[in-house]
Amino acid sequence: MLRVVLTGEYGKVFLDPVKHAVGQENAVDLWLPSEGAERMVEIAREAEVIVASAEWVLHEKRTLVKRTLQNAEKLKLILVPFSGMDWLDRAWLPAGSVVCNTNVGIDPIAEYVMLAMLQSAIPLREMDSELRAARWGWGGASVLGRKHHELQGRTIGLVGYGRIGHRVAELSKAFRMRVIAVSRNPWIDHSLDWYKGTDSLDDLLAQSDYVLLSVPGGPETQGLIGAAQLACMKADAVLINIARGSVVALLHNPWCRAASRMTFTHNSHGGAPVNFAWTCVDSRLFRARRCARTSTRRVNPRGSIASGIGRHTTPD
Repeated sequence: MLRVVLTGEYGKVFLDPVKHAVGQENAVDLWLPSEGAERMVEIAREAEVIVASAEWVLHEKRTLVKRTLQNAEKLKLILVPFSGMDWLDRAWLPAGSVVCNTNVGIDPIAEYVMLAMLQSAIPLREMDSELRAARWGWGGASVLGRKHHELQGRTIGLVGYGRIGHRVAELSKAFRMRVIAVSRNPWIDHSLDWYKGTDSLDDLLAQSDYVLLSVPGGPETQGLIGAAQLACMKADAVLINIARGSVVALLHNPWCRAASRMTFTHNSHGGAPVNFAWTCVDSRLFRARRCARTSTRRVNPRGSIASGIGRHTTPD
């Protein structure tokens, strides 16, 4: 008999689809944080599949995942319905087990990035407020008044070129933007204007009007963007961070003012960057909480998780 363990309040979303996928002859358990850590460790002993959640990851100051996996001797599959894997140490995994990220947030996060760039170039909220107040200070037929920017012809620099980076590149090209990227393992990609290794990060920062951080979290990327990197950027550049907050090392220093606009997403694991001084940046800050939560995505993860378990339980 197959045993699947769903975790956290988010696990309730998958309960019915997973039960349907595995059939009545198999067992589906739901662990809630209110049941305590020992309950999770107990039911995981017989589990072949665990569906992760932020509640499981963060429980007992991030110690429960390690305890769970060290006792889950029958575990074969961990399904992760959210972005980021820096909470998981490979050494904890039982032999022969597989970790699968469902990647259902790619499109909504990429669309958020485009929204952040468009809002930076075209201050629609300000325009709307003026119009509702019977004012209009922007250029019109007379070519007078204030002017806004355009995305076409601008350069977006992608720091990290995974699936989200790919999708942002596709959308940016539709806006006729110049797209450049750096990553740990660059390859030939003719859709980009150039693509280099991370040793070219400063060059990318210097050329970019928009910089997107979409790198994994962890020690390798902690403090990737600091004083020296911000000094490389254009004075009016926009920094968009959809990675962990720890990727940007912002402290109470004068160089904080170098980045005129910075946008940060808040996620269930990180929140605001550590030691970030919100008052040290002379700019408007977009604080997008849960930008990947859309009406479409509320449905998609259910199918992704259920089909992932279904493939695991179906004989080759």
